[in-house]
Amino acid sequence: MGGGSAGDNNLAALLFDGYYVLALQPVTRLEHVSATVCGVLGYSADELRGDPGLLLRVLDPRDRDMMLAVLNADVG
Repeated sequence: MGGGSAGDNNLAALLFDGYYVLALQPVTRLEHVSATVCGVLGYSADELRGDPGLLLRVLDPRDRDMMLAVLNADVG
């Protein structure tokens, strides 16, 4: 997967955890997606980065409102 260091991927594998990194400034964009997240969602990191709305569409509905609040927060 792109973007992260080998250490980041090793840590995720050890924890059996998934993560993604969003940049909020200067523009909101998906910087990194762990292999675990890609496996759970069924999309590659390139697919998730290439379609800005895809992550929100496939995100668990219980998490969507929190994600939208983060994306819409005033960070300035």
